[in-house]
Amino acid sequence: MPSQSQYENLYASDLNGFQCPCSRISVSYKEFITINSTFHQVCTSDFVKDVWLNFLYGGDGGGLWFLQSRYDIRVRGVAYFQLLSLLCSISQTTIKNAVNQFVEETFVSAQAISQSSFFVQTNATIRQFKTSTTSEFSRTLQLIRDITHGNTFISSFRLNWRWLVVGKSDNSTVPIGAISPTNNCSCGTRSDCVQPGGIYMLGYNYGLYGGISTPNTQMFAMPGFNVGCSSVETLLRSTFECLYNQTCIDQLQMFATTIFPTIPNATDYITAMSSTFVSRFQPNTTIVDIINELFIEQWQFAEETFVSAQAISQTNFFVQTDVIIRQFQTSTTSEFSGTLQLIRDITHGNTFISSYGLNWQWWVLDESGNSTLPTRAISPTDNCSCGSRSDCVKSGGIYTVGYNFEPYGIPNINSTQMFAMPGFNVGCSSVDTLFQSTFECLYNQTCIDQLQMFATTIGFVIPAATDYIMAMNSTFVSRFQPNTTIVDIVNELFIEQWQLNISYTKFYEQCAPMYCSYKFEKSPTFIYIVTRTIGIYGGLTVALRYISLYMIQLGSYIVNRYRNNRVASLT
Repeated sequence: MPSQSQYENLYASDLNGFQCPCSRISVSYKEFITINSTFHQVCTSDFVKDVWLNFLYGGDGGGLWFLQSRYDIRVRGVAYFQLLSLLCSISQTTIKNAVNQFVEETFVSAQAISQSSFFVQTNATIRQFKTSTTSEFSRTLQLIRDITHGNTFISSFRLNWRWLVVGKSDNSTVPIGAISPTNNCSCGTRSDCVQPGGIYMLGYNYGLYGGISTPNTQMFAMPGFNVGCSSVETLLRSTFECLYNQTCIDQLQMFATTIFPTIPNATDYITAMSSTFVSRFQPNTTIVDIINELFIEQWQFAEETFVSAQAISQTNFFVQTDVIIRQFQTSTTSEFSGTLQLIRDITHGNTFISSYGLNWQWWVLDESGNSTLPTRAISPTDNCSCGSRSDCVKSGGIYTVGYNFEPYGIPNINSTQMFAMPGFNVGCSSVDTLFQSTFECLYNQTCIDQLQMFATTIGFVIPAATDYIMAMNSTFVSRFQPNTTIVDIVNELFIEQWQLNISYTKFYEQCAPMYCSYKFEKSPTFIYIVTRTIGIYGGLTVALRYISLYMIQLGSYIVNRYRNNRVASLT
C-alpha cells in the first residue's frame, strides 16, 4: 500500500491516468473528522446554577410575587434564569446529538484524491452541517414561540393577560384582558412587545377599600433586561449586559434581600461574567441571536484522511442510495417528532392555563371586591391530574348545557353526555386533545352526520352540511388504522408512502467518467501451451547448436596450445 507521501509525490507528477483505488468503498465520517465546540461562558457561569436560582427564589416560594410589578427582576428572575439554564442544556444536547448523527453518516469512496480537493470537500460538508444544525434549532425555537403566542396561554406572571372580578358574589365572572406594555403594542395581538425592567418598590391596591393605592415605581433599571409578553420572550429579547457588570450583580443581590431577608449574602460566590473572555458576541447582543447560534463561540474540526468517488456499478449504486434514503427518512421523521415532543414538554412544564379550561381552573374565595383567584389543576380522571401529567385524557363528545344556580339557592343543572364521539379524547390542552385522539369518527359518515346535527342545536346559523361534509374513505389503502392515535400519524409526518425514483442512467450521465482502465487476464489454451513449448524447444536447439560449436572450438584451441608448448620444450 503506498504511503501518503508517496501518493502525493505521484499525484504531483501529473501522471496520465493516475489513480489509487481505496480499499473501503464506504467510510464513516467519524473515521476522519472530529468535531468539538466551545460554548458561551454563560452556560458555565453562576447564573445557570442552583445557588443563583435559590438566591432569587428566596427559599419561601416567592410568596410576595403578587405585590411586585410585572417588570421586577426579583420575581421574574426565577423563570428567566431557569429558562436560560434549560436552553443552555438543550443547546449542548442538540449539538451532541447532531454531531453523533453526522459522524455516523458514511462517505462513499473509491479513489484517493489530493489533499487540496479533500479539504475543499470536507469544508463544504462541515459548513452544511453547521448551517443546518443552527437553522434547524432556530426554526424549532421560533415554532415554539409562535405556537405559544398563538394559543394565547395566560402567563402566571401576568405578562400578557390579566384577570378582573366583575361582581362580588361567589359566582363572580373572571374575564381577561390583554396587557399593553406600551401604548402602541398589545400582547393580545403581538408577541414582540417589550418594556425595560429592573427593581420596583412594592405596590399595593387599597382602592377597593376606599384607601389610596401605592403604585410601583422603579428603583433600579437593570441594563439589558427587557420584559416581554411571556417568560420566553422576556429572555430572548434581553441581553447579558448586567451579567458582565459586577456592580449590577451586587445591586440585584442587595435589592433581593429587601423582600427575602432570610437568604444569605451571596456576594462572595456570585460573580459577574468575565468581560475579557474572547467572544464573538457583544454584551449587548440579544439573547435570541446567541441562542440561534446554539451558544457556540467556536467550532473545532479535524480532518485526517482522503475520500473521493468514481463511477460505480449499478448494484453498488442502489445499495449505497438505499442506505442514504433510509438515513434521510429516519432523520426527517425523528427530528420532527423530537421537535414536537420538545414543544409539548415545554408547554406543559410552563403550566400555561388553557383558555378552554382544560388543565387549570379558577374560583372566587369570598364575596369581597378584593377576591383572590387561586388556581387548581383539573383531574380528568380520579388518578390523573393535569397539574403533574400531560397525558391525562377523558372521552369526549356532545353534552347538554350545564348551569350553576347554587349561589341562588337553585339546584345546579349538570352537563350530561348526549353523544360519545368515537376516538375523541379530551386532554390537558388543545394540542394534547388532538394528539391523544384518533380519526375513527372521521371515517364514519353516521358520526359526521351526528356532529352536524348537534352543531345546529346550539344556535349557530349554519347551512345543512350533509351534502358536502363527507367522511374519509375507509377503503383507501393506508398504513395507519382508523384507531391509530393522531400523534403517531403526525410523528410520521402524515406520510403514507415515499415515492422514490432512482435512476442509475442519470447518475452515470452526471458522473461522466473520462476513462476506464482495466486489466485483462486469460488462461492459456492447449494449443498455446504446445506452441509455446515448441518455441522454447526450438530456441534451445538453436542456442545449444551455437554453444556446442563454440565449446568444440574452444576445446580444440586448448589442446593445440598444449601440444605446441610441449614440442617446444623437447627441442
